[in-house]
Amino acid sequence: MGEDLSAWIVIIRELGFPAAMLLFVALCMWRGGKWLGGHILLPMKDRHLLFIDAIQKSQESQAQSISALTVAFTAHDEWERGQIEERNSKTSAVILGVRDLEDRIDKIETESKKGK
Repeated sequence: MGEDLSAWIVIIRELGFPAAMLLFVALCMWRGGKWLGGHILLPMKDRHLLFIDAIQKSQESQAQSISALTVAFTAHDEWERGQIEERNSKTSAVILGVRDLEDRIDKIETESKKGK
């Protein structure tokens, strides 16, 4: 510490007090910036990069979930359409069967009226 103080005294004698203060302030700013970078900025950057990695993993997981849900909903819609078509075909068959019965009844009634 004594050597540092004697070095500053020599600097003050050689350059003058204002120049020595300017040099002192510059040195303090240099050391403060170095400390700030090592203790604040670098850890903050590292944590930020970890956060971004976590977000990317989360987005990939969400994309996979959305893809799986899309496939499931598409399969369900296709199944449901098949059920509706099957129901419609059964309904059509019943309607055709009823019409066929009506035609037969009409035919029998017509034949019975002709026979009288």
